Amino acid sequence: MAVTIKWSIKKLTRELTDDYVMRADYVCEAIDTDVTTGGRSAYGSGVRGYVYLKKPSTLVPYADLTETQVIGWVKDALKEANSDSVDDLENDLNQIVSEKTTPTKAEGIPWS
Repeated sequence: MAVTIKWSIKKLTRELTDDYVMRADYVCEAIDTDVTTGGRSAYGSGVRGYVYLKKPSTLVPYADLTETQVIGWVKDALKEANSDSVDDLENDLNQIVSEKTTPTKAEGIPWS
């Protein structure tokens, strides 16, 4: 099993007067690409969320922003709110995908 964690930015909200990005909407996904069935691969799970970003003393021009840079800001904002939040989120998603890939629990009843 090889679970990959992928962060992505889905939307930014900014001030038009100075291009200050005040909010970032993100997705954090965990995908196991080692699982193959019927030509398709991956079991996955994800979390959507958003963070409000503090205005820095020096603004990066909006056109020069990269997704990697904004993901760093999102992780920093989450860590500032709770120092373990990024690790906890990634670990939780990893466990969910691991359970989907190699189940340790089952539901049901033994009679019909």
